[in-house]
Amino acid sequence: MRRFNEEQIAAIFEHAAAAQRVAHDHPSAQAGLTLAELKEIGAETGISAEFLDHAVESMDREVLVEPGQTFLGLPISASHIVDIPGPFTDEDWDRLVVDLRQTFQARGEINRDGSLREWRNGNLYALVEPTASGARLRLGTVKDESKYAIPGGAAWFVFWFLIGLMKSAQQGFEFDPAVLFIGLVALVGLTVAVATAVRLPAWSNERRRQMEAIAGRVLKTKVIQAGEVQNRVESHVETPDDGCSILWKTPNQSERACRGRTESGGSAVCYDIVLKRASLTIQLSAAFVVSHESLLVY
Repeated sequence: MRRFNEEQIAAIFEHAAAAQRVAHDHPSAQAGLTLAELKEIGAETGISAEFLDHAVESMDREVLVEPGQTFLGLPISASHIVDIPGPFTDEDWDRLVVDLRQTFQARGEINRDGSLREWRNGNLYALVEPTASGARLRLGTVKDESKYAIPGGAAWFVFWFLIGLMKSAQQGFEFDPAVLFIGLVALVGLTVAVATAVRLPAWSNERRRQMEAIAGRVLKTKVIQAGEVQNRVESHVETPDDGCSILWKTPNQSERACRGRTESGGSAVCYDIVLKRASLTIQLSAAFVVSHESLLVY
């Protein structure tokens, strides 16, 4: 049997690691799982095929981002829109209202018009409206006061700066405590305008992050609910007629799944699906928990 020295061992692992990185960066056309395989794993892990179909449709659909409002090139609004599969019940709405109040530290007002539900606190709102496949959650807010704070502060600064300039000119540009006081008053307006402009991008990003987190929790709850329903239906040990036992207690505890018989011996062959379950978990986390650029954002 061939043996390798330390230099050869290091070179072998280096080349293998490089090849693996290339393969990871340029996956083959056969890489990944088919929708049928995803549904099979989803059934074993308690995820309904309906939600998998919805996630795939959302991935295939063109992602549209609702244009935000700006003022002098600065963002003064934040919004997030997400489609929710399945019915949106009163219990779902109650949980959403509690989440909104805890996230934004505001009680807000609740309104309902038929199947439309709305929570509003000033310019901050959450609207749930029905769709053909479930419901649509709209979250948004606008910082209207910035439209007045920035130009108002700038105008205040210019006005008092000109007053101070004229006063200083009358004194021959010599030191005068009154001119110094006028200068300080002018700086108040400049400070308000600059501070408002500087805070707007961070405010918009924070609001958008909060809205994405709320939408993600709503979707995650719906997925958990679907899994619990399927668990109640399939929480038994099943033995098909072909004699190949499916080894599970509940779909969430499934470890191995029957994949048929061998062509020669006819005995049942089962394959471990741990890796597929891990892969599914990662994909579903990306699909339903809006942690990145949500698949269901408009």
